[in-house]
Amino acid sequence: MLRSTEAPLWPDAGTRFPVLVFSHGYGGAPVESAYLLAMTIFAGYGYVVAAPFHTDAAFSDLRNLEGFLDFVYLVTHLEQFTAMQALRPLALSKTLDLVLSDPRWRDRVDATRIGGFGASMGAESLLLMGGAKLTTNVMQDSVPVTFDPRLKAAVGYVPYLGQIGFSAFGRQQRGLDGV
Repeated sequence: MLRSTEAPLWPDAGTRFPVLVFSHGYGGAPVESAYLLAMTIFAGYGYVVAAPFHTDAAFSDLRNLEGFLDFVYLVTHLEQFTAMQALRPLALSKTLDLVLSDPRWRDRVDATRIGGFGASMGAESLLLMGGAKLTTNVMQDSVPVTFDPRLKAAVGYVPYLGQIGFSAFGRQQRGLDGV
């Protein structure tokens, strides 16, 4: 893990490494021990892991995304919750922009080998980054947030798909059809 002023340590002078964007779950942070362990394992297999901090609490006050009161909060604050969900895949794309343009990284990463790993809402974020459509209203209409063609593959660990009766990807999760 590097601070912004530190240079990466490379094992040799010329290998280009695949990139893995890592998206943590709702309300979490990439510096939590379970996420650090996963990122360390990916890095140990030769991936350059890029993991932004998502700012969920700036938009939403949900506790665990499971209880009835959280569902009521979600529906009554849908605009803020949708904004938070939409911001996450955009932040992942900007993270890739940074890694692929920063002189410390750009010549050592392989821009044709970019994957993603996300936990819970992080998995939802990767699906949205891959072109999935996000639910935008109580009628469960959905629209695409973004599509980043640099992302070649992604894995979701316990992906967030919405609430019972209110899917994250439109009616009957049809917003996933084009992913």
